[in-house]
Amino acid sequence: MKQTSFYAYHFRLGHPAAPIAIEYFDEDEIDTSVIDAWLRDYVGLDPENRPPAPRFADDTSRTRVGEVVSRAILLYGEFVSACGIACERPGLVTNVVALDGENPGYRVSILLTALDNVSLRHFSDLFSAALGMVRRNFRQAPERDLAEKVLGQVKQTVLEPFASRTPFNIKDESILEIAARQGVPYRHIGMGITRLGTGSRSRLLQYSKSDADSSLSKEICGYKLMTSHVLHATGFPGAEHSVAGSVEEAERIAGAMGWPVVVKPPNRERSEGVTTNIRDREALAAAVKRAQEYEPRVLVERHVPGDCHRIFVAGGRLIYVVRRIPKSVTGDGKSTITELAGQENERQLSRPPWRRLRPWSLDGDVDAVLASQGLARDDVPEAGRRVDLRDVPSNEWGGWVENLTDSIHPENAQMALDIARMIGMSVAGVDLITTDISRPWHENGAVVNEVNHGPEFKRFEREDEAATVIPALIEGDGRIPVSLLAGDGDLFERALSLAGNFGGAHVTTATRTQRPSGETMPLRYGRLFDRALALAMRPDVDAIVMAGSERDFLVPGLAVDRIDRVWLAFGDEERSARFEQALRMHVEVGRVERLRP
Repeated sequence: MKQTSFYAYHFRLGHPAAPIAIEYFDEDEIDTSVIDAWLRDYVGLDPENRPPAPRFADDTSRTRVGEVVSRAILLYGEFVSACGIACERPGLVTNVVALDGENPGYRVSILLTALDNVSLRHFSDLFSAALGMVRRNFRQAPERDLAEKVLGQVKQTVLEPFASRTPFNIKDESILEIAARQGVPYRHIGMGITRLGTGSRSRLLQYSKSDADSSLSKEICGYKLMTSHVLHATGFPGAEHSVAGSVEEAERIAGAMGWPVVVKPPNRERSEGVTTNIRDREALAAAVKRAQEYEPRVLVERHVPGDCHRIFVAGGRLIYVVRRIPKSVTGDGKSTITELAGQENERQLSRPPWRRLRPWSLDGDVDAVLASQGLARDDVPEAGRRVDLRDVPSNEWGGWVENLTDSIHPENAQMALDIARMIGMSVAGVDLITTDISRPWHENGAVVNEVNHGPEFKRFEREDEAATVIPALIEGDGRIPVSLLAGDGDLFERALSLAGNFGGAHVTTATRTQRPSGETMPLRYGRLFDRALALAMRPDVDAIVMAGSERDFLVPGLAVDRIDRVWLAFGDEERSARFEQALRMHVEVGRVERLRP
């Protein structure tokens, strides 16, 4: 049984893709303007961004089918992206052929962007769902109630099951999205582990974890008490806390430490089980109970005034800084807090269900949080005033962020970089609680609350800054030089001769691979695609020269998305021209040189 499943590059999509074919039967002509209204008004897609469909001057019916399917591909791309998989170009209609028979039908050839080592069946099923929506649900004129029903069912019955079959999920914003936008190739190996770039210019990532992270860094960051010990031992402002196993023990610690305090589980992330600004025993008992839902022993921590700021660093560079704000509303001077929350929820209805933020809920502890601000639900806050509905931002309730990358004091940025380097992390999220990120940490009592291994990576409200993460992790576009020799004769020996002009290249055909040293490199594969891919996935490979026939390259597709140099050694100029044209159709091609066979 084959252990891995990698897709080839086709038609310059920029992503690995898989060809599929469908049979399309349609009794009635579909009004594409109605489909476009659905896509634009309720899914948030611009129909003009759909992939181009082939046009058939002699058959408008085939053209019409291609236009409908291209809209389904656009919707498919939204589904894939919504599940956390980068999908800049979702696919392409390559041909539409009329079927023989009494029923008017068509065979449609399609390329779908897919993720390596995730079954093609899952992507094919996702496309079938998108096509079904376009052909059935999107026939009716769109309106709010119908859209809520249809799109809500899609989220529950299509997207969530699909996401459960992939290593990513519907809430992910992946570094791979940035890579895709910047044209950096990547290959998913499995379990979210991805090789970003090729050969010696590549890096292994798992979400935001890097192959340059120390194995000990996860142990240090995974237990808050240990994080604090390490920070204190090295002169950084770690949090002050103690461990308690009961309310009585927590109360003794709070009394000795001084109220107010914070209670949290010792090994959770993203503010799970955290209660802040605890000022009395009753609130302390509730906080301990909440934290003990995760762990029997909890941390009691000295409360530090200020907001939590996430300082995201990678590759020795500051990437972005955001202030994390609890779920809140902003007063307009006219509406009550209840009405403001309702208005925020109403605004979310303009987005598809899978793109919406968590509801602005007035359940739970909201009354106590409002009371701490001197407010109640029916009060009308003045225009511009921020009113928090929760005491901390968290995955459970949501929150907001303010981009403060340009405001951070250089000493705070340097501290975060020093902490990451000291713990042994290439990528880290350092959470600094401070009243003013523009002042040095040692002047205003700021505290490093957490250091996160594999921190959440987000682009929201920090698009430009987030884009700098790729240059911080890899050199250039992450590609090593790849050359190709196609033609007749002894291609391996000729490829060795050509490779010698450059030095340092691994040379491979479908059956033989040689290192730059001249040693044979044993590989288990008998196809050029697999051998070339294996070399591209190895960090000890500085350059690749592939040699083979037209069939070796074009039948399985290309393992890389760019060929820097092509040598053609065919005895027939017409074959050379056809091969070059086919090659350019699928991948980016640099210099082409014709050689004698």
